[in-house]
Amino acid sequence: MSRVVDVNGIGIEYQVTGQGRPVVLLHGFPDSGRLWRNQVPALAGAGFQVIVPDLRGYGRSDKPEAVEAYSMTRLAGDVTAVLADLEIGQAHIVGHDWGAGLAWVLASLAPGHVDHLVVLSVGNPVTFRRTVEQCEKSWYMLLFQFPGIAERWLSDDNWANFRRAGHPDADQVIADLEANGSLTPGLNWYRANVAPESWVGPPVQLPPVQAPTMGIWSTRDGALTEVQMTDSAENVAGPWRYERLDGPGHWLQLEAPDQVNALLLDFLRNGLANQRGRSCPVAASNVSTAARATKATVARRVIARTIATDRNGRRFLVPGLWATGSALSGAGTPVVLATMRAASSRIGMLLRCDARRRMSNASASPQLEWAMMTPLACSIIGMDSSRASSRA
Repeated sequence: MSRVVDVNGIGIEYQVTGQGRPVVLLHGFPDSGRLWRNQVPALAGAGFQVIVPDLRGYGRSDKPEAVEAYSMTRLAGDVTAVLADLEIGQAHIVGHDWGAGLAWVLASLAPGHVDHLVVLSVGNPVTFRRTVEQCEKSWYMLLFQFPGIAERWLSDDNWANFRRAGHPDADQVIADLEANGSLTPGLNWYRANVAPESWVGPPVQLPPVQAPTMGIWSTRDGALTEVQMTDSAENVAGPWRYERLDGPGHWLQLEAPDQVNALLLDFLRNGLANQRGRSCPVAASNVSTAARATKATVARRVIARTIATDRNGRRFLVPGLWATGSALSGAGTPVVLATMRAASSRIGMLLRCDARRRMSNASASPQLEWAMMTPLACSIIGMDSSRASSRA
Protein backbone atom coordinates (compact mmCIF):
# COMPACT_ATOMS: atom_id res chain seq x y z
CA MET A 1 0.00 0.00 0.00
CA SER A 2 1.37 3.40 -1.02
CA ARG A 3 0.92 6.45 1.20
CA VAL A 4 2.17 10.03 1.32
CA VAL A 5 2.86 12.21 4.35
CA ASP A 6 3.32 15.95 4.02
CA VAL A 7 6.28 17.28 6.00
CA ASN A 8 6.32 21.07 5.94
CA GLY A 9 5.13 21.05 2.36
CA ILE A 10 7.41 18.18 1.24
CA GLY A 11 5.62 15.01 0.23
CA ILE A 12 7.28 11.77 1.36
CA GLU A 13 5.90 8.65 -0.30
CA TYR A 14 6.24 5.31 1.41
CA GLN A 15 5.08 1.74 1.00
CA VAL A 16 3.59 -0.43 3.76
CA THR A 17 3.57 -4.21 3.45
CA GLY A 18 2.42 -6.78 5.99
CA GLN A 19 1.29 -6.55 9.60
CA GLY A 20 3.10 -6.93 12.90
CA ARG A 21 6.09 -5.26 14.53
CA PRO A 22 7.12 -2.30 12.34
CA VAL A 23 10.43 -2.25 10.47
CA VAL A 24 11.56 0.83 8.52
CA LEU A 25 14.01 0.28 5.64
CA LEU A 26 16.08 3.35 4.66
CA HIS A 27 17.95 3.42 1.34
CA GLY A 28 20.94 5.54 0.39
CA PHE A 29 22.56 7.07 -2.70
CA PRO A 30 21.64 6.65 -5.54
CA ASP A 31 18.71 4.37 -4.80
CA SER A 32 15.04 4.49 -3.89
CA GLY A 33 12.82 2.22 -1.86
CA ARG A 34 13.03 -0.44 -4.58
CA LEU A 35 16.51 -1.27 -3.26
CA TRP A 36 14.81 -3.37 -0.58
CA ARG A 37 12.64 -5.46 -2.93
CA ASN A 38 14.35 -8.70 -1.82
CA GLN A 39 13.92 -7.95 1.87
CA VAL A 40 10.29 -6.78 1.95
CA PRO A 41 8.68 -10.18 1.20
CA ALA A 42 10.95 -12.01 3.64
CA LEU A 43 10.23 -9.60 6.49
CA ALA A 44 6.52 -9.31 5.79
CA GLY A 45 6.24 -13.08 5.54
CA ALA A 46 7.89 -13.40 8.94
CA GLY A 47 5.25 -11.24 10.60
CA PHE A 48 6.64 -7.72 10.32
CA GLN A 49 4.99 -4.55 9.06
CA VAL A 50 7.54 -3.31 6.54
CA ILE A 51 7.70 0.43 5.87
CA VAL A 52 9.83 1.57 2.92
CA PRO A 53 9.99 5.29 2.10
CA ASP A 54 11.43 6.92 -0.97
CA LEU A 55 13.57 9.32 1.02
CA ARG A 56 13.54 13.04 0.28
CA GLY A 57 14.92 13.72 -3.21
CA TYR A 58 14.41 10.19 -4.53
CA GLY A 59 11.77 8.15 -6.32
CA ARG A 60 8.26 9.52 -6.05
CA SER A 61 8.95 11.72 -3.03
CA ASP A 62 9.34 15.47 -3.47
CA LYS A 63 12.67 17.02 -4.40
CA PRO A 64 13.15 20.51 -2.96
CA GLU A 65 15.75 22.63 -4.71
CA ALA A 66 17.53 24.15 -1.71
CA VAL A 67 20.61 22.28 -0.51
CA GLU A 68 19.76 22.99 3.11
CA ALA A 69 16.48 21.11 2.65
CA TYR A 70 18.56 17.91 2.81
CA SER A 71 20.15 18.53 6.20
CA MET A 72 20.18 15.55 8.53
CA THR A 73 17.67 17.15 10.90
CA ARG A 74 15.10 17.44 8.11
CA LEU A 75 15.80 13.95 6.81
CA ALA A 76 15.31 12.56 10.30
CA GLY A 77 12.11 14.56 10.58
CA ASP A 78 10.81 12.85 7.44
CA VAL A 79 11.26 9.42 9.02
CA THR A 80 9.62 10.39 12.29
CA ALA A 81 6.77 11.94 10.31
CA VAL A 82 6.19 8.64 8.52
CA LEU A 83 6.03 6.87 11.88
CA ALA A 84 3.64 9.47 13.26
CA ASP A 85 1.46 9.18 10.15
CA LEU A 86 1.07 5.47 10.91
CA GLU A 87 0.62 6.17 14.65
CA ILE A 88 3.76 4.16 15.42
CA GLY A 89 5.84 5.21 18.38
CA GLN A 90 8.78 2.85 17.99
CA ALA A 91 10.09 0.69 15.14
CA HIS A 92 13.09 -1.34 14.09
CA ILE A 93 15.28 0.82 11.83
CA VAL A 94 17.40 -0.69 9.04
CA GLY A 95 19.59 1.53 6.88
CA HIS A 96 22.10 1.22 4.06
CA ASP A 97 24.64 3.77 2.78
CA TRP A 98 23.23 7.26 3.52
CA GLY A 99 20.22 5.47 4.97
CA ALA A 100 22.60 3.90 7.50
CA GLY A 101 24.00 7.32 8.36
CA LEU A 102 20.47 8.57 8.88
CA ALA A 103 19.65 5.49 10.97
CA TRP A 104 22.64 6.15 13.25
CA VAL A 105 21.47 9.74 13.77
CA LEU A 106 17.91 8.66 14.54
CA ALA A 107 19.10 6.08 17.05
CA SER A 108 21.37 8.62 18.75
CA LEU A 109 19.12 11.67 18.79
CA ALA A 110 15.64 10.13 18.78
CA PRO A 111 16.25 6.94 20.79
CA GLY A 112 12.62 6.57 21.76
CA HIS A 113 11.71 5.86 18.13
CA VAL A 114 14.25 3.06 17.62
CA ASP A 115 13.65 -0.48 18.89
CA HIS A 116 16.53 -2.34 17.18
CA LEU A 117 19.04 -0.78 14.79
CA VAL A 118 20.63 -2.48 11.78
CA VAL A 119 23.20 -0.63 9.68
CA LEU A 120 24.55 -2.00 6.41
CA SER A 121 27.94 -0.87 5.07
CA VAL A 122 28.26 2.49 6.87
CA GLY A 123 29.50 2.70 10.45
CA ASN A 124 28.88 5.27 13.14
CA PRO A 125 29.67 8.86 12.07
CA VAL A 126 31.80 9.37 15.19
CA THR A 127 34.44 6.88 14.02
CA PHE A 128 33.84 7.00 10.28
CA ARG A 129 36.78 9.26 9.39
CA ARG A 130 39.26 7.84 11.86
CA THR A 131 41.66 6.15 9.40
CA VAL A 132 43.61 7.46 6.43
CA GLU A 133 42.45 4.53 4.33
CA GLN A 134 38.80 5.48 4.79
CA CYS A 135 39.54 9.11 4.05
CA GLU A 136 41.19 8.14 0.79
CA LYS A 137 38.27 5.92 -0.19
CA SER A 138 35.90 8.82 0.44
CA TRP A 139 37.61 11.20 -2.02
CA TYR A 140 34.45 11.43 -4.14
CA MET A 141 32.60 13.21 -1.33
CA LEU A 142 34.67 16.31 -2.05
CA LEU A 143 34.01 16.06 -5.79
CA PHE A 144 30.28 15.86 -5.08
CA GLN A 145 30.41 19.32 -3.46
CA PHE A 146 30.68 21.03 -6.87
CA PRO A 147 27.22 21.66 -8.38
CA GLY A 148 27.09 20.85 -12.05
CA ILE A 149 30.59 19.39 -12.11
CA ALA A 150 29.63 16.32 -10.11
CA GLU A 151 26.50 15.80 -12.18
CA ARG A 152 28.51 15.92 -15.42
CA TRP A 153 31.24 13.68 -14.07
CA LEU A 154 28.70 11.02 -13.14
CA SER A 155 26.48 11.21 -16.23
CA ASP A 156 28.84 11.93 -19.15
CA ASP A 157 29.64 9.16 -21.65
CA ASN A 158 26.47 7.21 -20.87
CA TRP A 159 27.12 7.45 -17.13
CA ALA A 160 30.54 5.83 -17.46
CA ASN A 161 31.92 7.00 -14.12
CA PHE A 162 28.69 6.14 -12.34
CA ARG A 163 28.78 2.62 -13.76
CA ARG A 164 32.31 2.05 -12.44
CA ALA A 165 30.87 1.90 -8.93
CA GLY A 166 29.48 -1.52 -9.83
CA HIS A 167 25.84 -1.07 -8.87
CA PRO A 168 24.05 -4.36 -9.65
CA ASP A 169 21.04 -2.40 -10.94
CA ALA A 170 22.98 0.30 -12.77
CA ASP A 171 20.72 0.51 -15.84
CA GLN A 172 17.52 0.69 -13.79
CA VAL A 173 18.97 3.16 -11.30
CA ILE A 174 20.17 5.43 -14.12
CA ALA A 175 16.74 5.26 -15.75
CA ASP A 176 15.15 6.23 -12.42
CA LEU A 177 17.59 9.10 -11.85
CA GLU A 178 16.85 10.48 -15.30
CA ALA A 179 13.08 9.97 -15.10
CA ASN A 180 12.70 11.38 -11.58
CA GLY A 181 15.36 14.08 -11.71
CA SER A 182 16.97 12.61 -8.60
CA LEU A 183 20.68 13.05 -9.34
CA THR A 184 21.10 16.61 -8.03
CA PRO A 185 18.81 16.02 -5.02
CA GLY A 186 20.81 12.87 -4.20
CA LEU A 187 24.07 14.81 -4.38
CA ASN A 188 22.53 17.47 -2.17
CA TRP A 189 22.62 14.95 0.69
CA TYR A 190 26.42 15.23 0.50
CA ARG A 191 26.38 19.00 0.04
CA ALA A 192 24.10 19.58 3.02
CA ASN A 193 25.84 17.20 5.44
CA VAL A 194 29.47 16.91 4.30
CA ALA A 195 30.43 20.55 3.88
CA PRO A 196 34.09 21.12 2.84
CA GLU A 197 34.85 22.79 6.19
CA SER A 198 33.81 19.64 8.02
CA TRP A 199 36.65 17.71 6.40
CA VAL A 200 39.15 19.57 8.55
CA GLY A 201 36.87 20.38 11.48
CA PRO A 202 36.59 18.70 14.86
CA PRO A 203 35.36 15.12 15.02
CA VAL A 204 31.61 14.69 14.87
CA GLN A 205 29.94 13.87 18.19
CA LEU A 206 26.77 11.88 18.81
CA PRO A 207 25.29 10.42 21.98
CA PRO A 208 25.90 6.66 22.27
CA VAL A 209 23.23 4.46 20.71
CA GLN A 210 21.11 2.76 23.36
CA ALA A 211 19.27 0.30 21.10
CA PRO A 212 20.57 -3.20 20.35
CA THR A 213 22.58 -2.70 17.18
CA MET A 214 23.88 -4.93 14.40
CA GLY A 215 26.43 -3.75 11.84
CA ILE A 216 26.91 -5.65 8.58
CA TRP A 217 29.87 -5.06 6.26
CA SER A 218 30.85 -6.84 3.03
CA THR A 219 34.40 -7.59 1.96
CA ARG A 220 34.16 -6.28 -1.61
CA ASP A 221 32.87 -2.86 -0.64
CA GLY A 222 35.25 -0.55 -2.49
CA ALA A 223 34.14 2.62 -0.70
CA LEU A 224 34.16 1.56 2.94
CA THR A 225 36.71 -0.07 5.22
CA GLU A 226 35.89 -2.73 7.75
CA VAL A 227 37.30 -0.74 10.66
CA GLN A 228 34.84 2.13 10.19
CA MET A 229 32.14 -0.43 10.97
CA THR A 230 33.86 -2.42 13.73
CA ASP A 231 34.92 0.75 15.56
CA SER A 232 31.24 1.66 15.79
CA ALA A 233 31.07 -0.59 18.85
CA GLU A 234 32.68 2.25 20.82
CA ASN A 235 29.57 4.36 20.26
CA VAL A 236 26.92 1.78 21.12
CA ALA A 237 25.89 1.64 24.75
CA GLY A 238 23.43 -1.17 24.11
CA PRO A 239 24.32 -4.68 22.88
CA TRP A 240 26.47 -4.71 19.73
CA ARG A 241 26.66 -7.41 17.07
CA TYR A 242 28.90 -7.39 14.01
CA GLU A 243 28.58 -9.55 10.90
CA ARG A 244 31.05 -9.72 8.02
CA LEU A 245 29.87 -11.08 4.66
CA ASP A 246 32.62 -12.46 2.46
CA GLY A 247 32.11 -11.83 -1.24
CA PRO A 248 29.39 -9.18 -1.77
CA GLY A 249 30.12 -5.60 -2.75
CA HIS A 250 28.56 -2.40 -1.47
CA TRP A 251 24.97 -3.31 -2.39
CA LEU A 252 24.97 -6.48 -0.33
CA GLN A 253 21.18 -6.69 0.00
CA LEU A 254 21.04 -7.13 -3.79
CA GLU A 255 24.13 -9.32 -4.19
CA ALA A 256 23.53 -11.60 -1.19
CA PRO A 257 19.82 -11.25 -0.37
CA ASP A 258 19.46 -14.63 1.33
CA GLN A 259 22.34 -13.94 3.71
CA VAL A 260 21.11 -10.45 4.51
CA ASN A 261 17.54 -11.65 5.04
CA ALA A 262 18.69 -14.41 7.37
CA LEU A 263 20.66 -11.94 9.48
CA LEU A 264 17.78 -9.46 9.62
CA LEU A 265 15.26 -12.10 10.66
CA ASP A 266 17.58 -13.61 13.26
CA PHE A 267 18.40 -10.25 14.82
CA LEU A 268 14.96 -8.63 14.66
CA ARG A 269 13.09 -11.72 15.87
CA ASN A 270 15.59 -12.96 18.44
CA GLY A 271 17.62 -9.88 19.30
CA LEU A 272 21.03 -10.95 20.53
CA ALA A 273 19.89 -14.26 22.00
CA ASN A 274 21.27 -16.24 19.06
CA GLN A 275 24.44 -14.36 18.25
CA ARG A 276 26.47 -15.64 15.38
CA GLY A 277 29.55 -14.46 13.55
CA ARG A 278 31.73 -11.75 14.99
CA SER A 279 29.40 -10.59 17.74
CA CYS A 280 30.54 -8.36 20.55
CA PRO A 281 28.23 -6.97 23.27
CA VAL A 282 29.53 -3.65 24.54
CA ALA A 283 28.65 -2.48 28.03
CA ALA A 284 27.86 1.15 28.68
CA SER A 285 31.02 1.38 30.81
CA ASN A 286 33.09 0.59 27.72
CA VAL A 287 31.81 3.50 25.68
CA SER A 288 34.67 5.74 24.56
CA THR A 289 35.62 8.90 26.41
CA ALA A 290 34.44 11.01 23.48
CA ALA A 291 31.09 9.25 23.48
CA ARG A 292 30.66 9.80 27.22
CA ALA A 293 31.57 13.45 26.76
CA THR A 294 28.64 13.92 24.44
CA LYS A 295 26.31 13.14 27.35
CA ALA A 296 27.40 16.43 28.84
CA THR A 297 26.91 18.11 25.47
CA VAL A 298 23.40 16.79 25.25
CA ALA A 299 22.62 18.54 28.54
CA ARG A 300 22.50 21.71 26.41
CA ARG A 301 20.18 20.29 23.83
CA VAL A 302 17.37 21.79 21.82
CA ILE A 303 14.39 19.86 20.59
CA ALA A 304 13.84 20.17 16.86
CA ARG A 305 10.16 19.57 16.26
CA THR A 306 8.75 18.95 12.82
CA ILE A 307 5.30 19.93 11.66
CA ALA A 308 3.69 17.28 9.49
CA THR A 309 0.32 16.57 7.93
CA ASP A 310 -1.23 13.12 8.09
CA ARG A 311 -3.13 11.43 5.29
CA ASN A 312 -6.38 12.91 6.59
CA GLY A 313 -5.06 16.46 6.38
CA ARG A 314 -4.55 16.90 10.12
CA ARG A 315 -1.44 18.84 11.13
CA PHE A 316 0.64 17.61 14.06
CA LEU A 317 4.02 18.00 15.72
CA VAL A 318 6.57 15.20 15.39
CA PRO A 319 8.43 15.23 18.73
CA GLY A 320 11.49 13.47 20.01
CA LEU A 321 14.33 14.59 17.74
CA TRP A 322 17.02 16.02 19.98
CA ALA A 323 19.55 17.93 17.92
CA THR A 324 23.03 19.17 18.66
CA GLY A 325 24.96 21.09 16.06
CA SER A 326 28.23 19.24 16.55
CA ALA A 327 26.35 15.97 16.28
CA LEU A 328 24.97 16.68 12.83
CA SER A 329 27.18 19.24 11.15
CA GLY A 330 29.48 16.61 9.68
CA ALA A 331 27.76 13.26 10.10
CA GLY A 332 29.58 10.64 8.12
CA THR A 333 32.24 13.06 6.89
CA PRO A 334 35.84 12.17 6.06
CA VAL A 335 38.95 14.30 6.27
CA VAL A 336 40.11 15.68 2.93
CA LEU A 337 43.03 13.42 2.09
CA ALA A 338 41.95 11.88 -1.17
CA THR A 339 44.44 13.56 -3.45
CA MET A 340 47.36 13.26 -1.04
CA ARG A 341 48.22 9.57 -1.25
CA ALA A 342 51.94 10.20 -1.53
CA ALA A 343 51.99 11.87 1.87
CA SER A 344 49.37 9.69 3.51
CA SER A 345 51.66 8.23 6.20
CA ARG A 346 52.82 11.61 7.42
CA ILE A 347 49.35 13.13 7.22
CA GLY A 348 47.86 10.12 8.96
CA MET A 349 50.26 10.52 11.87
CA LEU A 350 49.39 14.20 12.20
CA LEU A 351 45.67 13.51 12.03
CA ARG A 352 45.87 10.79 14.65
CA CYS A 353 47.75 13.14 16.96
CA ASP A 354 45.18 15.85 16.31
CA ALA A 355 42.32 13.42 16.88
CA ARG A 356 43.78 12.35 20.23
CA ARG A 357 44.19 16.00 21.21
CA ARG A 358 40.59 16.78 20.30
CA MET A 359 39.31 13.68 22.10
CA SER A 360 41.20 14.63 25.25
CA ASN A 361 39.67 18.09 25.12
CA ALA A 362 36.16 16.79 24.46
CA SER A 363 35.44 15.80 28.03
CA ALA A 364 36.73 19.11 29.37
CA SER A 365 34.76 21.45 27.11
CA PRO A 366 32.14 19.76 24.96
CA GLN A 367 30.67 22.36 22.59
CA LEU A 368 27.22 22.59 21.13
CA GLU A 369 27.31 24.24 17.72
CA TRP A 370 24.00 26.04 17.51
CA ALA A 371 24.62 26.99 13.90
CA MET A 372 23.25 23.56 12.90
CA MET A 373 19.82 24.54 14.14
CA THR A 374 18.12 25.36 10.86
CA PRO A 375 16.00 28.49 10.49
CA LEU A 376 13.01 26.14 10.13
CA ALA A 377 13.69 24.39 13.44
CA CYS A 378 14.31 27.72 15.18
CA SER A 379 11.04 29.11 13.88
CA ILE A 380 9.14 26.04 15.06
CA ILE A 381 10.40 26.40 18.62
CA GLY A 382 9.94 30.17 18.56
CA MET A 383 13.60 31.16 18.53
CA ASP A 384 15.25 33.59 16.14
CA SER A 385 18.10 31.80 14.37
CA SER A 386 20.55 34.68 14.77
CA ARG A 387 19.78 34.85 18.50
CA ALA A 388 20.24 31.10 18.76
CA SER A 389 23.66 31.32 17.16
CA SER A 390 24.74 33.98 19.61
CA ARG A 391 24.08 31.57 22.49
CA ALA A 392 26.70 29.04 21.38
